[in-house]
Amino acid sequence: MSVQFDNTFKISTRALYLNLGHPYLPVSLKWGVKMLVFYIFFCPAFITIMYSSIYYDNFSKTCTNLGLAALFGIISFNYAILIVYKKCFIRMMTIVEEDLKNARNMIKEHQMVVKEYTNKGIWVSKCWFIVCIGCDGIFISKAVLGTFYSALGGNFTLVPIHEITYPMYIEERKNGFLMYLLIFGFQIFYVFLTSLMYIGFNPLGPIFIMHSCGQIELAIRQVKRLFLDRDVKSEENICKLKDIVRLVQHIYSFVDQIQQTHKVLFEMYLKTSTVVIPISCFGVIESYNEGSLSLDLIGYVFCCYTQCFIPCYYCEILLSKGEELRGALYACGWEKRYCGPKCRSIILLMLAKTVRPLGIRSVFCTVCLEAFANVNSQAYRIFNVLNAAWN
Repeated sequence: MSVQFDNTFKISTRALYLNLGHPYLPVSLKWGVKMLVFYIFFCPAFITIMYSSIYYDNFSKTCTNLGLAALFGIISFNYAILIVYKKCFIRMMTIVEEDLKNARNMIKEHQMVVKEYTNKGIWVSKCWFIVCIGCDGIFISKAVLGTFYSALGGNFTLVPIHEITYPMYIEERKNGFLMYLLIFGFQIFYVFLTSLMYIGFNPLGPIFIMHSCGQIELAIRQVKRLFLDRDVKSEENICKLKDIVRLVQHIYSFVDQIQQTHKVLFEMYLKTSTVVIPISCFGVIESYNEGSLSLDLIGYVFCCYTQCFIPCYYCEILLSKGEELRGALYACGWEKRYCGPKCRSIILLMLAKTVRPLGIRSVFCTVCLEAFANVNSQAYRIFNVLNAAWN
């Protein structure tokens, strides 16, 4: 197992290098010019979607468009987080590398624990890669297969990735081959850059959380072994306890850094999912009522659910691991064997330390499966309001 963060989590880090969001990339004039070029190609699709929604589209079509337009704000916000907390992300990546390096000197059992939780972080990257490739495939195949089908039917039509109404000059020429290529290029870049950010940035939080869970598991196993050997002297137990204290302090410090970088981000995920999911679901139903099924929008809804569910699920695991650590401290056997007042004082202090839940809070709530359930409940209410207002 590699100790380099970039080599261990290849899928996410390579995506971040491609979209210029990797924390190791220096924020320089050269970087700024590249980002400007990215946004020159990224903005047209967003602007035309908003233009069509404001001036031409009906309510159901506007709902469809707004879901896709929200991606522009999400991606821009993610870039802002990566820039503002650049040093903090570098520090967390360095800590992960140091912990992976230290794991090589541990016993085989502990090495397997570290490897297990590292693989869970890698799995998140793979999961996002599959989801984004699947959604991209739906968007692109809609245009390619639609064009191919129209050619077979004898009525050749160039089908765009997303059908909208453009300003008059573009609208009159959008069926021309060169204009179609230009529109298709802007739309495919919009999809491509969005996917790179989702593949690269979204797994970082769960990767760091899983690393924390792995370190907690190491602490739990060390605690459970404290009083197993009857012949161990009190001084040896104190030394072991001090090592555990240092590890627990290291874990809490690392989780605090995750909290700092992801507090607002996770709140944004929860709030945007609450609004975007019902709007997009309404757009899917309306497209079905009009005689077509919007597969691209279904893929987008699934992506929104994934974006909201994965952080909640992994933060729930972190919370449960924190409780498990506290339970292990309380039940380690300190009351059955005499270990001296100093040893018991250290255990008491650790129990007091672990009273604070080892979880991630967003701005308004603790990120967990209960928060995900609240998102679903609120999204369902918004969907009912939209459905009642339209019908």
